[in-house]
Amino acid sequence: MTTESDNLSLPYIMPAQAQKHVTHNEAIRMLDGLVQIQLESLDADTPPQEPASGERHAIGSNPDGAWTGHPGKLAVWQDGAWAFLTPKPGWLAHDLTGNRIVVHDGTDWTDAIPVPTELQNLELAGIGGTADAQNRLVVASPATLLTHDGNGHQLKINKNTSVDTASLLFQTNWSGRAEFGLTGDDDWHVKVSADGTVWQEALTIDRNTGSANFPNGIIHPQSGALLRNQIFTPGGSNVSTIWRFDEPRTGFPRIATIDSLSGDTITLLDAPLHGANSGQNGPVADKMFFTGVMEGLSFLRLWNISKSPAQACWIMAAPNGSDLVVTDSTHINTWLAGETVQLGEPDLNAQRVVAVDISQFLELHTGSVFRQAGLSMNAGISASGAGGWYAHIAATPDASGGSFSNMTSASPDHDTGFASGSGAGGGFINGFLQVGTTVQSPVSNSNLVFVREYDDGSGALRIGALTVTGVWA
Repeated sequence: MTTESDNLSLPYIMPAQAQKHVTHNEAIRMLDGLVQIQLESLDADTPPQEPASGERHAIGSNPDGAWTGHPGKLAVWQDGAWAFLTPKPGWLAHDLTGNRIVVHDGTDWTDAIPVPTELQNLELAGIGGTADAQNRLVVASPATLLTHDGNGHQLKINKNTSVDTASLLFQTNWSGRAEFGLTGDDDWHVKVSADGTVWQEALTIDRNTGSANFPNGIIHPQSGALLRNQIFTPGGSNVSTIWRFDEPRTGFPRIATIDSLSGDTITLLDAPLHGANSGQNGPVADKMFFTGVMEGLSFLRLWNISKSPAQACWIMAAPNGSDLVVTDSTHINTWLAGETVQLGEPDLNAQRVVAVDISQFLELHTGSVFRQAGLSMNAGISASGAGGWYAHIAATPDASGGSFSNMTSASPDHDTGFASGSGAGGGFINGFLQVGTTVQSPVSNSNLVFVREYDDGSGALRIGALTVTGVWA
């Protein structure tokens, strides 16, 4: 008859055995050490100084002290002494130091659930957090490290189609503050937000050309002002001329009377002419109000000063000597024959300032209409008179005092000191003007430029021209 159990080697009570309780209690003590094993240490060689009753340890290969001679065994502190049990293959224990389940393989304690070398096709993974259907991988950690495996390292973010988004989003308390990547197309975007709702585009890089665009500009670090760039444009007459009149003229603003109206066309009555035709009446639409060289490049604001308050429309063409074509017929649908129109802002600088919209020029030469910061222009002027005459053409952002950039023609005996000729005829002067533009046009997404014509009454402004050579963006 065997004296102990097969698996745990628990002692049996033998027939006619005296003091059966001793054997029974020994088996109970062994069960107490073997069941629901919690290991205070794993692969330890030195016993603790003050073990607690029932404390268990998996002894290492080179034990010392009270564990000497018991390598690889299970040490249990019972009744003030160490008891030693020999583990068998398949025994399970909870390693408290590593918070893991270990199994004995006949030689050593190893992980009962091996750490996988691959994780494939997981639906969710949360490290320090809970993943969900939208955020299938969640990592809550002070840092995340991605490093090389011998050479370089790439982080790849792939999207399905061009209109989808592949980006990195930075948040504060779950509210977006910055984002960069392919957002909505295949160009590279950098954008920021103050509240997570309204976003400002800071930078885009074109995927085809690599050119960079800063939609909100670049700030000068010292002054905080926006830095501007100039787009050079063709500067030839009939190509970039936004203002030109060749008919001699004395007195401003330019005024005429409406003869009739039809749709988008205003027909003007003949008016007094100047220069070689001085003293005669004739058609003035294409001489005094709009010239063919400006067509397709600029609109001029025309005012009906018979209305109270004055009403405005925008001239886009003068197909003949009597007719003006406007951009929008609804602007003139209450105008009447006999009313007076003028080319000159009613409330600006003695009505000699004309508002010019250059959206057509921008579309033609830059491919887009935008609120330009300013213009570089070649200015030309010619004037004449019998005595000390003086005339000029000027551009201004808003017609405010001190904002005008002038090109002046004057007789030698005029006290301005500007000379362009002598006697009755003044020569033609070319010069360069730069002017800011700040007032948005009411009929386009561009900024207006204001042009002023002037003569001192003793001469005649013969030619005035402005040709754009560059746009400040």
